[in-house]
Amino acid sequence: MLRNLQTAVALLTCGSLVGYAAVPLSIGILITDSPALVDGTPIRGNSTLFSGNVVQADSAASSLRFADGSSLVLQPGAQVRVFRDSSILEQGVATQTGSTRRELIVDGLKITSLSEHGAIAAAWRDGSHFQAVADNGPAEVRTPVGQLVARLNPGESRNFTISDSSVALQAQQKEAPPSGPPITVRGIVRQDAEGEFRITNDSDGAEYLLGGSFPLSAIGASVEIRGMLIKTGTTLLCDTPSASGGRAPCQRILAHSTRILAAGSAPATSTKAPGEAPPPPTPTAESTHWHSGTIILIGAVAGGGALVALLTLGSGKVSSPSTSAP
Repeated sequence: MLRNLQTAVALLTCGSLVGYAAVPLSIGILITDSPALVDGTPIRGNSTLFSGNVVQADSAASSLRFADGSSLVLQPGAQVRVFRDSSILEQGVATQTGSTRRELIVDGLKITSLSEHGAIAAAWRDGSHFQAVADNGPAEVRTPVGQLVARLNPGESRNFTISDSSVALQAQQKEAPPSGPPITVRGIVRQDAEGEFRITNDSDGAEYLLGGSFPLSAIGASVEIRGMLIKTGTTLLCDTPSASGGRAPCQRILAHSTRILAAGSAPATSTKAPGEAPPPPTPTAESTHWHSGTIILIGAVAGGGALVALLTLGSGKVSSPSTSAP
């Protein structure tokens, strides 16, 4: 009899442990006074959130509070897919506060605040356009593999356009086919304060603006780019050893093929003094793969636009009970 009782208790204990292990752990809670949708199901009030849930605000803002102490405010109509360490904005406007580790992902780019008390907001437009703004601290925008795309100062807003560069190049050629002499340069691709992509040729120190087709992995990397040299109407200046004073109006290279020589990072702006010798090429094993890829176009928005006002909602000012995430 005793043996049977011990066996029954052991089976009951094992069954309980298996059942507990099968229950997914919550990552936060949804707090809203108006109806919201969680995986398509209408929710009013509080609801526990699990990794992979899709949350959509209805006619009023909804607040999501996560276990790490951060919060995310969705404006009416906004939709996100939530995970333990990130939220993917799929439509609308969202504001995140309270974490330097949690990522807000839009169109594949990761936006994170660099201040524990900072806030970031993003406005999703479509599959290739969005706007981002930082407040109460700087923020960074990075590619899926962690390469820096842009740094946002407090109160600064920028527009991002992500497009298949080969398609963009074809459209440009149909409107006004560019023409110019062929050119090949080696150097590190970087982005300046105006959002332009630049490369300094290792062989002679001449600096150029970049356009056309090059992959995300080229940003911050040592590359060899083949393309054509075209005239630009820009008033930006580039380091040009042959010019008087060492600087002259920039020329642009319309890239059509790129070879990655070595991954890495480089300063956002050139610090080379006029007449200073260019840095030596980075010794590396060269890849023989030439390719075109996706480029990111960045435009600054003075004052942050409408998103600056929305950052005040990022503090969680949504009428709700005083409840903390598990």
